[in-house]
Amino acid sequence: AKPFIILIGQRVFSDEAEIIKISKLKAIGPLFRDAVIGLGLAQMVEYFLRFDFKDIFSKISIGFSRLLAGLKLLLHSKTYRFLIGRDQGKNVEVLCRFLKNK
Repeated sequence: AKPFIILIGQRVFSDEAEIIKISKLKAIGPLFRDAVIGLGLAQMVEYFLRFDFKDIFSKISIGFSRLLAGLKLLLHSKTYRFLIGRDQGKNVEVLCRFLKNK
């Protein structure tokens, strides 16, 4: 089976777009932030700010499960950084070329 591909998006102040291979180590931070913690998802902070013991243990279980799933995904993936520029057309072109070659 083919490995999964993880694209870590990063906005840049340029008209250019690029997809570059990165180490799995460099993907851990963004993967943890976005897939385990869920930053960037609407109302995640508010959801996690309720502090009762039952709720905390439930969230620890969910977090641990997400962490294990993320690490398993990472182990079976190739990791890339997608530098997303201001030119939407170039972004689409670079992404389509990348996907076509995978």
